[in-house]
Amino acid sequence: MRTIRQTTGTLAAFAIAVATLHWILGEATVHFEMWSTGATSRADLANDFGLGLLGLFIVLPGSLIGAGVAAWWVWRKLSLREPTNERVA
Repeated sequence: MRTIRQTTGTLAAFAIAVATLHWILGEATVHFEMWSTGATSRADLANDFGLGLLGLFIVLPGSLIGAGVAAWWVWRKLSLREPTNERVA
């Protein structure tokens, strides 16, 4: 039962983190590309090949790595620790 709770919590955290990080990194990438090209609106970036490359090589791996770290952290927090009977001074 403990493993089911751990797995469910970890998968939920991964899904939420991947969506959130993808959105945040995507927005940061669009703003960076608008700043670097001097575009005044998002419509000006419609034919920008560099934006697609940034999305593929920066946003996607960044969101997956960040979500993996978040899932690992949740897995460790949901792990039950064995109580010890030793007194710690």
